[in-house]
Amino acid sequence: MDDKTIQRNLQTSIILFVLCLIVTIAAALLQWTEITIAMGVLAVVQAYIIYVWWHRKRHRKPHFQHKSHERA
Repeated sequence: MDDKTIQRNLQTSIILFVLCLIVTIAAALLQWTEITIAMGVLAVVQAYIIYVWWHRKRHRKPHFQHKSHERA
């Protein structure tokens, strides 16, 4: 993947994470237990996806790095 795609996916995940946190807080204040739990779980999933994209951005590997093209 190129840097633009990774950056765009990272930014999208951050926006979704913030939105999940906002809805989680609002649902908690309104005492909507099921929605609070569901949005909290989605926020955790988004946090993990942010970690994956951030790791991919910092530790880039070229594709097919370990394959050799020699025939036996």
